[in-house]
Amino acid sequence: QISDLNDKINIEVVFDQQKIKEISENNDLINSIKIKSPISTINESIFKNFISLSTVEIDSTITKICNESFNNCLSLSTIKIPPTVKSIGKRCFSGCWGLKEVTIPFITEISDSVFENCSSLSIISIPNTITKIGNKAFKGCSSLSNITIPSSVKSIGKECFFNCTSLKEIILPTSITKICKSTFEGCESLDDVILPSSLNSIEKMSFSKCSSLTHIFIPSSVEEIGENAFEECDTLKLISVSKPFLKDKIGIHKTAKIIYNDNELDFIYEFARILKKEGNKKEAFYF
Repeated sequence: QISDLNDKINIEVVFDQQKIKEISENNDLINSIKIKSPISTINESIFKNFISLSTVEIDSTITKICNESFNNCLSLSTIKIPPTVKSIGKRCFSGCWGLKEVTIPFITEISDSVFENCSSLSIISIPNTITKIGNKAFKGCSSLSNITIPSSVKSIGKECFFNCTSLKEIILPTSITKICKSTFEGCESLDDVILPSSLNSIEKMSFSKCSSLTHIFIPSSVEEIGENAFEECDTLKLISVSKPFLKDKIGIHKTAKIIYNDNELDFIYEFARILKKEGNKKEAFYF
């Protein structure tokens, strides 16, 4: 069923995927799609580059959305993913600049680059069924200011939140043992990071260019800090490590004082003293 609205085409998909391919030559005119096909899978790249597509509704018959199915749908702002979906492929929504809000169904993995460069995405809900968040999953989501990572998540891939420039706070659950390369690189608004006591490794460039980060307490469980992990964190005032050799891993930091300490309360007092010394008495009081 096809209707014309303001020179755009609205489609109710009740036919097979081959017929969807037949309409793809007019993909710049298609504004809305409602998928009601009896099939269970949305095929790879099937709606890729449908640049005018703004609204998608997926029927509960669908259980799998393949790689790049909606890749580069620049105008896509709303998509309803039913709870029947158990798998969402790599780069599925990558480049959907207009996508603002997504509720992820009860899947177990957020695939690589699935929301990469969704620059309008500001609200994302991650269910507690997720155990893995892939590489670059939210890279370039520059409107994302807050995200809650459930305790079910055991691994977060490299560059996962790279250049999430609005992200202000991150609390990692105790299920996380490693922060991968460049996971939070370029998160220039990030000013509060809580690392879990389960953490073993902070890989290179993990927090590079986090230019709002003022302090970080590295738990005693950490055995490895990669090169340039805190490079260009120019407002960083205090880094606490519990093992002397980790100071060499961090290197000389041009703004931060590095202390040896495995007591978080002592760390808080030390940071408050630094703020007070700088004349920032109000922030020191509330810290």
